[in-house]
Formats: sequence, structure tokens, C-alpha cells
Amino acid sequence: MEIHRRLPYSVYPETVFVNCDEYSAMPENEVAALGFPLIAKPDFGVRSMGVKLIHNMNELHAYHRRASFNYLIQEYIDLPCEAGVFFVRMPGERKGVITGITGKTFFAVVGDGVSTIEQLMRQTPRGVLQWTWLRREKLSDYGRIPKLNETVRLMPFGNHCRGTLFTDESHRINEQLTATINRICHCIGEFYYGRLDIRFNTWNEFAAGLNFRIVEVNGALSEPTHCYDPKHSYGFAVREFIRHHRYMCRISNELYRRGASVDRLDFRMFLRELDSHRKALARIRTVNS
Repeated sequence: MEIHRRLPYSVYPETVFVNCDEYSAMPENEVAALGFPLIAKPDFGVRSMGVKLIHNMNELHAYHRRASFNYLIQEYIDLPCEAGVFFVRMPGERKGVITGITGKTFFAVVGDGVSTIEQLMRQTPRGVLQWTWLRREKLSDYGRIPKLNETVRLMPFGNHCRGTLFTDESHRINEQLTATINRICHCIGEFYYGRLDIRFNTWNEFAAGLNFRIVEVNGALSEPTHCYDPKHSYGFAVREFIRHHRYMCRISNELYRRGASVDRLDFRMFLRELDSHRKALARIRTVNS
């Protein structure tokens, strides 16, 4: 949440932080001011675990009862496009670079005028894999028959694990977009490595710094998700991960050289951190069950 507060107000959705200890109460007045639908998501997370579209106060109270972790309530940004922009900047350098862009095509079906949404879903491999989860989430009226050529988007956010198609849009990197991303990242401060997940209206407007919102800021755990484009090979993905891990190592070494305080990770600390991470993920899964 601290990173979010540093972003310009105009580029980040209105957000309410909820401390989920045993004495906490739902900040209903603040939430009501945002309006529905809303996005509820953990204050930390991996691969969109625990992220839910909330349509009313009853659903939000149900989420709150099951959440044993701090979480964010965020206004839902319904702009048509979403992308993940990976940014890297070396300490001491004024300008960073974009190392990859991921385009996100939301999971959707196109009506034939005869079949229900459920039937259309079951005709696609992605739909078959996601049906059990989507039925439980009730994100649409699956018995409805869409009109001929009507597009019905079934996922409200770009989650690869929930059917969103990732494409490599790195060819869109240019000086204008790089300047826009640099302006944003400089507001965060010492942000050297990570991926911004951004909703926007059009690619041209986004590059010009217009009509976009940052829905997520990801740091050291960020993946170069453009490598998940189906056109890329496994070898390409491995090379991209190695390339980005090298960036992270270079940044870490430079920060250490400049006197940054670091903890040496011995094997015991590694096991403690791993156990803590597993327990955190287990808590997040409680809102998905």
C-alpha cells in the first residue's frame, strides 16, 4: 500500500486498506463512497490469488469474513485494454528501460445466436478448463443466449491462470512510452525492477500518458509475462527469465556497493521465509475455496 500512496492520484484507482485483525471492522462509509463493483485483493499476492470482483456489500462482507490477511478494496477500472509493462533502472541512472510488454486478451466468447454462454464456453479449451471456477464465481448469466457476434467477456481482470491470453507486445516499446513509464516510476522513488499492470483506453493514448490507470505494482517477484505468448518457445521463456534475473542481480549488487542494508540469506533464513510464504498463500486461498 505504501507504494500506491506514492503514485500520482490521477493514475491509480481509489483504494481503501483493510486491516484484517480480530478487532477490525469493515470501513463501510469509505467503501460506499467508491461505489460498486469493486475489486478486493490481498495487500500482497501471487498470480492474482485472492482477487475478486465484488458487486455489493453482502459479497464484500463475505470476503471480509473469510479473509485472514490485510487486503485492499479498489475501484474497478473498466477500461478496454490491459498490459503488463516490465521496467528496469540501474541505481544512479536517471532513465530506465522497458524490457518487455505483455498484452492481455480477456477470456470471452462470441455469440452465435443459438448457444448459451455455458455451451459457447464448453466449445473452447480455455472455457472447459475454467468452467468449474467460473460457475462458482457466478460472473455471468451462463444460461443466456448471446446475440449473433455479441462478445461476452467472462473475466473482469487479466489473469493468465483464469483464461486470459498473454501476447508479446514488446514491439510497441518506443521513446514516448518509455518516457511515460519513467515519469510514473520516478514518483515511486527507489523503484528499480518490476512490472506495472495497467488498464488503458488505446495504445496510442497510453503511450502519450492519457486515459490509463495502474491497477498493480509488482516488484522482485515479477515475471516477464510476455514470454507466455503461445508463439514463443520454452527456450525463449528460459532466456527471458535469466535475462531479468541478471538485471535483478546487477541492481542488487550496485545497491549493496552503495551501502544499502542487506540481510544475508542463510539456509535457515531461507526455510523460514519459505514457510512464511507458504502460510501466507494458504491464507489467501481461503477466499477462493
